[in-house]
Amino acid sequence: MARLPQVDAGLDINMPVDADPYVSMGVEGRIPASKAGSKKPWAVALRGGYDQNRARGVEGFAGFSAGAGFDFSALRIDYAWIPFGDLGSTNRITIAFRF
Repeated sequence: MARLPQVDAGLDINMPVDADPYVSMGVEGRIPASKAGSKKPWAVALRGGYDQNRARGVEGFAGFSAGAGFDFSALRIDYAWIPFGDLGSTNRITIAFRF
């Protein structure tokens, strides 16, 4: 029996004492390799999110983020794209090893 894709979502309501409240949310869809017919224990994840605090006073896609990840047994590689309006965007890559 093939495993179905997993979807996780999160919602944070932040209420700092020195600033206005704001909302952060994200979603991740995880597809195991077995769904593509592979017998190897790896998975692909696609992610998206929004942080209202980062979007305040900034034009464009600021506040949104997107990413992807590959999870192999002993190695995980993640990529994230985070725009900051007129300031440009950042690209983040994480490589993690399990031992």
